[in-house]
Amino acid sequence: MAWFLYLLFVNLIQIWSSQVKADTFSAIFRIEMVLETETKLISHLEKLAADERSEGRFLSDDILEFLERASVENKLGRSDEDFPANPLNALRILRRYVHWWTRIPEMLQCEDCFISSHVLEYIESYDAITQNMAEVPSANDLKGVADGIYRLSKMYHLDLAELYGGKIKDTQTDPMDPEDVLLITDILESKDLYETEIVWLEKLIDRFRSGQWDHSLIEQRKFYKRLARTFFMAGQLTETIKIIQEYLDEVPDDEIMKKELEFYESKDDNEVERVVTRHKEFVYDAEIDENYLRLCNGEELRTPRQLAPLRCFSRETTIPYLRAKEEVLNYNPRIAMFHEVISHNETLVVREIAKARLIRSGLLNKDGSQFQDRIRISQTAWVDDLDHPIIDKLSRRIESLTGLSLTRKQRASDCEALQVLNYGVGGLYLPHWDYMLENNQQTEDLWGSGERIATWLFYLTDVKYGGSTVYPKLKVRVPVTKGSAAFWYNMKKNTDVDERTLHAACPVLVGSKWVCNKWIRVNGQFKTRPCGLTKDDTIHD
Repeated sequence: MAWFLYLLFVNLIQIWSSQVKADTFSAIFRIEMVLETETKLISHLEKLAADERSEGRFLSDDILEFLERASVENKLGRSDEDFPANPLNALRILRRYVHWWTRIPEMLQCEDCFISSHVLEYIESYDAITQNMAEVPSANDLKGVADGIYRLSKMYHLDLAELYGGKIKDTQTDPMDPEDVLLITDILESKDLYETEIVWLEKLIDRFRSGQWDHSLIEQRKFYKRLARTFFMAGQLTETIKIIQEYLDEVPDDEIMKKELEFYESKDDNEVERVVTRHKEFVYDAEIDENYLRLCNGEELRTPRQLAPLRCFSRETTIPYLRAKEEVLNYNPRIAMFHEVISHNETLVVREIAKARLIRSGLLNKDGSQFQDRIRISQTAWVDDLDHPIIDKLSRRIESLTGLSLTRKQRASDCEALQVLNYGVGGLYLPHWDYMLENNQQTEDLWGSGERIATWLFYLTDVKYGGSTVYPKLKVRVPVTKGSAAFWYNMKKNTDVDERTLHAACPVLVGSKWVCNKWIRVNGQFKTRPCGLTKDDTIHD
């Protein structure tokens, strides 16, 4: 394990915020904001079209056709608040913005044509609207969403034919566009996953053959060329020639594809080097990866004998007349789920405060250096008890439920600020520990606070599919349940870290997952949690 990177949540977010890019794809909330921005852009472009038409001028057919299509799709998105939380819809929203809205101002101008005052007014409005966006979507966001959809298809064993048709589990949206599929195959190619890319491309061509997608001759050629090239990159020269010949059987006069056939027929098997895929989807050992995958797919990995002792309790709190609904999911170490511990209105307050502060979630290496990586797809905001009475109230509630101290101080605080997260398309956090080990990066209020003894995790929303918190070493899964919270200790009673608490956030398949957590520090708990009588004593009550 010496090689292992201990992946830690960033404690110095406020200090580093100017260095962190809040990628749109890494939070569903950001995609919702793009949809709102598009509504404004549609209104201004419709006004421009009407103003130009009133003076006998007309926008190009391309712009007018796009405007009509965008208007219909935007209204559909705004009619359903969960629309952007579907990964296929998220890709469609971002692709419209990146491929079209960013190009409209340029399409309205040319060196030799008349540029009216109405066009200049639109461009001015466009600039004002986009400058107010916290994050402008880019091609990188399209790649992020495409990568997320591929990751979801692999994690949850999605049927590609259904996915292309817009179906994910029992949710249905518009079918994927062929260009959406190519965005995903680009991701596969960048990872040298040629065998997987072939499967995706063959399914795409199957839809063309069956007439499920309208297509021109040029499009048909493009997809056959792409599949042939992928077969070649995978070292399958015979299949490469076969797929081009199949196309030429249907379109025998296509000179471009005839040249493609000549090129590949001139190759010898000895010239083709089979590419061995070295890309690794996850970063842990085989057992952890296997348990993580199975738990995320809802499998129960424990035996009936192991499950039999688990109970639900009416738990006492530090307030004599208040009791809590506790469901014990594991005894050693104790992992519990507390039900109905945060109200709907409180979840709204927490989310609203966090929205203006969200930035791309970061990680720390053991040396304290910061990085962002696909193993954690979310955005983070930090909220202090002093920011709102509700936030302070939640801290006092956690104290009453756990018996631990959550006092915030200028130095040696008993806990960290509340961390609020919104996950993105395929949003996840691969297996990690919450404790920090020798990492010494601290904000001033945490100097002398010690290690993270415990984690309290509120679930602020429900999700339709995915997003569970899982513990691969313990074979435990906590489902996303709005209003509930998960609680566990990261340390044993002797203050040694407990490696069994390795945990992960499963990819969100459909839904917008909001959570917030409190990391409780050890040095402030010496009165509430004394050391055990033996070295291996575990906190379990």
